[in-house]
Amino acid sequence: MKKLTGTLLGLASLVAPSAGVPATEKAVAAENPVSAPELTDRLPKRQRLRHMDLQYWPWNTFHADFSQQIITLSSAHGPERPEILLNLAEIYLTQMMLYEGRSVLEGIKTANSLQETRRLVMLQAIDLLQGDPLEDPDTTPLLSRSRPDRAFWLSLHAIAVGDGPLLDENLVEGFIGMAHLPKPVLRVVLPLFIEAAVALDKKTLASEAIRLIDELPDLSTAPTGFFLLGRVAELKGNEKTALDAYFEASKGWDRSAARARLALADMALRDKGRGALLAARDVLAHGADSWRGDNYELEALEKLASVYTKLGDAKGALQTYGKINVRFPVSNASEEARANGTELLGKVYQQGADGEIPLAVWVDVHLKILPLYKEYPAFPEYVEILADKALSLGGSSLARSEYQRALLLLEQNFDYFNIPVPEDQKHRLLLKLARSQNMMGDLAEARDTLDRIDVKESGSFREDVFALKAEILAEMGDRDRFMRTYVANPDAEQLRNMARAFLDLEDWDGAIKFYERLKSEFPDQFMAEDASYLLIAAKRQGNLKIEEQIVADFPGLTASREWIDLAKGLQEVPADLLPLRKDSAQSRLNSLDRALEKIEKSGL
Repeated sequence: MKKLTGTLLGLASLVAPSAGVPATEKAVAAENPVSAPELTDRLPKRQRLRHMDLQYWPWNTFHADFSQQIITLSSAHGPERPEILLNLAEIYLTQMMLYEGRSVLEGIKTANSLQETRRLVMLQAIDLLQGDPLEDPDTTPLLSRSRPDRAFWLSLHAIAVGDGPLLDENLVEGFIGMAHLPKPVLRVVLPLFIEAAVALDKKTLASEAIRLIDELPDLSTAPTGFFLLGRVAELKGNEKTALDAYFEASKGWDRSAARARLALADMALRDKGRGALLAARDVLAHGADSWRGDNYELEALEKLASVYTKLGDAKGALQTYGKINVRFPVSNASEEARANGTELLGKVYQQGADGEIPLAVWVDVHLKILPLYKEYPAFPEYVEILADKALSLGGSSLARSEYQRALLLLEQNFDYFNIPVPEDQKHRLLLKLARSQNMMGDLAEARDTLDRIDVKESGSFREDVFALKAEILAEMGDRDRFMRTYVANPDAEQLRNMARAFLDLEDWDGAIKFYERLKSEFPDQFMAEDASYLLIAAKRQGNLKIEEQIVADFPGLTASREWIDLAKGLQEVPADLLPLRKDSAQSRLNSLDRALEKIEKSGL
């Protein structure tokens, strides 16, 4: 400690002559008698400072001193008891155990005004060490001109109230006043004073003060020491040293490491080079979760988002804006992050829809930002965009899961935030979900999904709902429900399914009606197979005109000789009713005519 004290006192050369010289310890001892007679046997060679002396109790004999005070307290009585309790509080302060010290001081019932003054002085010291200003600095004995550490406490008060001129006036002597502090206290306040010197642009003072860090090894090798070294180097314009120091500090996980990462980001943003931006990104992203809950985390996230944006990394920026919104939901930064995030969401999902982003990359981005944006009222729409793209590319499984997610998010918006669910959006998602389930072959699930749609409220989706339901019911062979499903403007496949349903019911008129509509409305989709079924229905009905017409049309419907022979054969050989499905129809025709056997063997 002697070397450290000597270094501190060496700063006296930086004090202007007009600032004066602190009172000597001898002068202080002459006017400050010891107030605890029972402890005169352990007084050091110098006199104890009046009211509070944080160097009176050696910092490395805490256990012995504390134990002795407890023993003395057990046999003390009268005014001696509060005096010993005051000693215990002072011992706590030498170790920077401020909470414990305050607890003891607030529980003491002093016996005289001297004890009460001592108690109040220590409470004021605790306030200053915690960063709180003095209520009445003009009257407190802690700032008495006779105290050699007066400038130190006055500097702390200036920092607490943000009084730059007052701090500027007292900072140098404040450093010198640290000679009266034990190491545990010095370890906490020294970084604060060095930063004050940097903030006041005192290059010489900061350069001298940073040397004090080397005499506190546990501080000099910690992120705090490297960060302060970087701050001073940057103040002096030595950016290479500052950069190295900040990088070393950024490896840690405390507040100084977080601030070092911020400093590196600032340097990179000033540099504007891509290499510097990439380095800043790596440093900020690496430590993004190492320091939480205060403005340093918020500032780090904001800078990281800025770096991602400058690098054109929309995914990284989206994730970072989402974290700001989640971790600081009621801040101004959250509002800005929400606006920026919403804009980026629109860009990224539109790029994905346009094919500018590969689906695999898009899904990766989507899953990473999902926890951060799932509470956005508009997010279900973005989920739907992704699902639409997946469905268009044949990714029915992915589409199904995302349509289900979008529906769930709509329900959660209502349950948690009382946001009404738009009926048209809900029906649209259910219809698309049913389509994806149908593509996967989950016919029963698709049918049940369609049943969840209130067709009276489905608006423009009503016909699409009926059409898809008819298709699914036909595929499932659910003839009764299929026949009851009304489709106003059926397409070719729906007309075909309806005709086959009538065939299954042996309703030849109905089958002929729908096959004729298929042939008339969709001539390009009227196939030889359809003509064969129509020929069967016409033969069963006895409609020779249609039979002759179909047989005549067959050479124009197919180049297959087998199909043509089959058509002619059907005119001559009575055929049993064919069911709804093609495979069953061919099976029955096989037993009727050798032409069908040829078709089956040829794979037609």
